[in-house]
Amino acid sequence: MRQSQALFYFIIFFIPATIFAQTNTKDEVKVFLDCNAWCDMSYIRTEINYVDFVPDRFFANVYIMITSQSTGSGGSEIKLLIGGQENFKGMNDTLAFFRNSVDTDDEYRQKLVQYLKLGLTRFVAKTSLAQKIEIKAIVNKDEQAVNSLTNKKDKWNFWVYNIGLDGNYNADDFSKNYRISGRISANRVTEKLKVSLQANISTNERVINFNGQEDKFNNNNYGVYTTVVKSLSNHWSAGGFASFFHSTYSNYQTQYSLMPAVEYSFFPYKEAVKRSVTLFYRIGPSYNTYIDSGYYKTPEHLVFSQSLSLDVGFTQKWGNLSFSANWNNFLNSFSLDSADIKGRNVNTFSLGGYLEVRIVKGLSFYVSSNANFTKGIYPNIPRKFFSRDDLLTNTRQYPTQKGLYSYFGINYRFGSIYNNVVNPRFSRNGF
Repeated sequence: MRQSQALFYFIIFFIPATIFAQTNTKDEVKVFLDCNAWCDMSYIRTEINYVDFVPDRFFANVYIMITSQSTGSGGSEIKLLIGGQENFKGMNDTLAFFRNSVDTDDEYRQKLVQYLKLGLTRFVAKTSLAQKIEIKAIVNKDEQAVNSLTNKKDKWNFWVYNIGLDGNYNADDFSKNYRISGRISANRVTEKLKVSLQANISTNERVINFNGQEDKFNNNNYGVYTTVVKSLSNHWSAGGFASFFHSTYSNYQTQYSLMPAVEYSFFPYKEAVKRSVTLFYRIGPSYNTYIDSGYYKTPEHLVFSQSLSLDVGFTQKWGNLSFSANWNNFLNSFSLDSADIKGRNVNTFSLGGYLEVRIVKGLSFYVSSNANFTKGIYPNIPRKFFSRDDLLTNTRQYPTQKGLYSYFGINYRFGSIYNNVVNPRFSRNGF
């Protein structure tokens, strides 16, 4: 009973005291980094040692949100959304730079620190630290500025190519497994048009020896995929998908598909880094042949399907929210030996979301969940019933009616907000 009372008094008196114990003074720059890209915090603290990096936005008088969006060259556009709080309230700014696809992690973090210093300068200028700051600009006389988005002399005409090959092998007394995969892609991204061409191939084999019996399980796939997207306005996009696909897991000997699509963004696309709500629809035919007999009567199917998706994403000071809802079904009918199945009765509805909320200083809550509900059986499912081995090795798609995955957590942090010391010793042990 006494232990319960002690815990109660600790929660009632001590935690609120730690939450509201420390306040800012006008001569301090306390920075909270809300990093939605890769940030090497040890490096940042080492290179920017004239401000205090605090663990919660409620302790800060400078809030910096760092976001990342992929560019057509395979790199990223990094944005720093800087907002003043308390004595710096109303001092807001946005800085941006590009991380090239060939930049190393070290080159990227140097550039990130450079822009963080630029963004913090106007805040430091309001304190006594201003007299210790020296600003230099190094510009070569023969150096020309090149904007990657408007460079008209690009010899590649915005095309970016990737070729890759990888694999793995592992074995023990009872089993062995190998996987080899290769891929090639060509992508071109401009403000008006996105084009993507991709091809991949993968083979995987698992061998299990148990009680003198050897079993082999194979999983192979290859495909060619094309995507074209045209920008129509700040809110509308149109395009389509075309593909050729083979998969032992999904029972496709071949699948040819053509899917026109349209998307509407409720907010202008340029605001996607902070908020995005889009409605996406596609419809079209697929011609399928199967490795094993498909679930329905005919061995080959020309099927028509459609899908509708709602995607929501917000990145704000209070936390992050993302949500998606997807529904798809078939338009044509299928035949069994005993009955005809209408395509609209074969469909899947799925929901997914992630929420992270910073409740008060140091206290945050997060939850993620994904669920799907399927009515009917898809035509590529083999007619023969799947075995226990198929389920254990996950080498064959099997019919399910519902699925659920979720996780959640809560975290509270308190203590010193001034500790900017970097000590990398024993870091491989997580400390």
